[in-house]
Amino acid sequence: MCALSVALSGLDTNLAYLDNLNRISNVLLVSYNNASLAAVIMAPQYPAEVMDWRMLPLPLWLKILETIAALALIALAGMRRKEGADEGAMVSICLIAMTAFAPIAWTHYYVMLIVPVVWLIQRKNDPRAAWGALAAIMLLTLNYPSAMLSRAPFYAAMIALVAGFMLPLRHRRLSTI
Repeated sequence: MCALSVALSGLDTNLAYLDNLNRISNVLLVSYNNASLAAVIMAPQYPAEVMDWRMLPLPLWLKILETIAALALIALAGMRRKEGADEGAMVSICLIAMTAFAPIAWTHYYVMLIVPVVWLIQRKNDPRAAWGALAAIMLLTLNYPSAMLSRAPFYAAMIALVAGFMLPLRHRRLSTI
């Protein structure tokens, strides 16, 4: 794929793209509509920038933390899937990890929460699944129109993440008894 990209657009264009990608991955935006872990952690330190779109440098420790968190969750989901965990739950976990732990996660990126919420609703016979789906939906809707300012999509994603790991674990244990 890389060779095809170089062949079609040239080496200079590809190098410029990689340079831009590197530059953008070092940007911190604590703006009200960024619902990433970085924004949640850093917004209290930059209260004036929450309503502004000023680019700040992303601290290296936070970039490393987000990268490790995303990769660890994706790897753990893969291992859990090999152990027989529900595929819908593990896909949901990967979607959440890739969104919530990126330096910038605009609130509209969280439309992907439809996948874990649908997965939770399908588990209607498990009271914990109903609680997880209800909590995620409530966070997204009851905070409206303040959902943007409260970063509700991030918190809803964390609820779905916990439910995605806990529910398949319970089902696996029950099936071995």
